[in-house]
Amino acid sequence: LSLPQDYADMLGWERLVDEVAEVYHALPPEDRARAVILCSNYGEAGAVDFYGPERDLPGAIAFVGSYWYWGPGNLPGDVILAVGYE
Repeated sequence: LSLPQDYADMLGWERLVDEVAEVYHALPPEDRARAVILCSNYGEAGAVDFYGPERDLPGAIAFVGSYWYWGPGNLPGDVILAVGYE
């Protein structure tokens, strides 16, 4: 018995964003002010955007889907937290 992929894809996102928030908030304040969160896929970016505000995270950027068009907004992106990259 396996979990259908639609349900499996719903699991673990909040934990991922908790880990991103831990790294982000460990940065010095001057680095946080210049940081962006670059995600490797749409799911990660969506999780950061959904769970991130309550963790005081900036919005995600990604080179996939419609995220490509939004870009980093007014953040310079001098510091990049890469999520899902090796």
